[in-house]
Amino acid sequence: MKFDNLIIGGGLAGLVCGIRCAQAGLKTGIISKGESGLAFASGTIDVLGHGMNGQVLHNPLAGIESMIASKPKHPYGKLGLATIVSALEWFQRLSDDMEMPYRPLSEKSNHLRFTALGVLRPTYLAPESMTKYPVMNAAGDVKRIAVVNIEGFRDFQPDLMAANLRRHPEFTHAAITSHTIKLSARLLNHRDPNTMRSVELSRQLDNDLAISMLAKAIKAAAGEVDLLFIPSVLSMDHGIERAQQLSAMSGMRVCELATLPPSLPGIRLSNRLYQRFNRLGGLMMAGDQVQDGDIADGRIHSLKTHSNRQISLTADHVVLATGSFMSSGLVANRHEIREAAFGLDVNTHLPRSQWANAQFLNGKAHAFSGFGVETDHLLRGYKNGQLIENLYCVGSVLGNAQPVEEGSSGGIAIATGWAVAEDIIQKSQSEESIKGVGDNVC
Repeated sequence: MKFDNLIIGGGLAGLVCGIRCAQAGLKTGIISKGESGLAFASGTIDVLGHGMNGQVLHNPLAGIESMIASKPKHPYGKLGLATIVSALEWFQRLSDDMEMPYRPLSEKSNHLRFTALGVLRPTYLAPESMTKYPVMNAAGDVKRIAVVNIEGFRDFQPDLMAANLRRHPEFTHAAITSHTIKLSARLLNHRDPNTMRSVELSRQLDNDLAISMLAKAIKAAAGEVDLLFIPSVLSMDHGIERAQQLSAMSGMRVCELATLPPSLPGIRLSNRLYQRFNRLGGLMMAGDQVQDGDIADGRIHSLKTHSNRQISLTADHVVLATGSFMSSGLVANRHEIREAAFGLDVNTHLPRSQWANAQFLNGKAHAFSGFGVETDHLLRGYKNGQLIENLYCVGSVLGNAQPVEEGSSGGIAIATGWAVAEDIIQKSQSEESIKGVGDNVC
């Protein structure tokens, strides 16, 4: 099978790259071995949440500009600020087309989002169902807050979130209560209330009757409040609309919270991106995994996958978007860390004793979380020191970044995926122009 562009990995970076290439009319395929990291994600887009001294950033783009000057090998440093801004603007337009708008609180500004533990985290883009709080004066005029769970849902603890909220300096003036709402067994229709997860619960609540009953139960338990926190369990596909419906019925501002995996906001984003890629004519090869590739003379010529070992896949351009350790894009043993698909060069130049901090949970970034594939300025990978001209790398498989400490994982995924797609599109168009000239001459 022949492609213009073949992407390995179906996470945020791979889908962004695939969608942009498909928009340009390139024959594009994505090989995805399973659920992507989006199922574990908050559903928001972190671009750069913390500066180099750890402070929360108001303006992530200004922070990126400073980072580029001091860390030229960082993925942002290889792209440049203008490319990053263009990628984020494109993603916002794409989210509009997917009818799930992602917006910042204000132009060029981070905002704060709540986690299910009641901790505030800086982020840049978020869907409408997640209340955005300014970095300064986050509480604003909120005086009464209710944290609500549904009985039987085990992956959210409202008492714990409420307790942490009360400790936050911004919310010491607010009256904060926690409640667990019991809905009728007939409505929920589950066999064992102790095994209910977000996906199962969302199937039971995704209807007008359930939302109406939930609104009445919340009003009866919580009374009049300014802000209602509820776990993201209202709907798999229409969570934003259901949150707005619950808000209208209850008379409260509703903020849905991403919970322990599976995280519905992350899955929702993944599903919309998959649907957009398919509608653009892209081919998704789900449940498959690249076994090896034919690399010779500085190019990758073909791929073989686990499910189709007898069939070679060929492409003019290949994009590696397999992620880091969690998704097995990088694998480690006691002596080495390597890139799993092709054995590309990785930036593990430190001795083994310095890969991790002496205290694992001391709040400081570990060296190993900055390990990843070495690339040139166009994000093309190396193997044994030789550049592979048509093999690009995007997202968290890249080295020289600390996405967790920086709060930059979503921005790196979108910016690198989009930038590589633009380079591939430009080269494909140039090749077509040269081919057209050759045909005319003949």
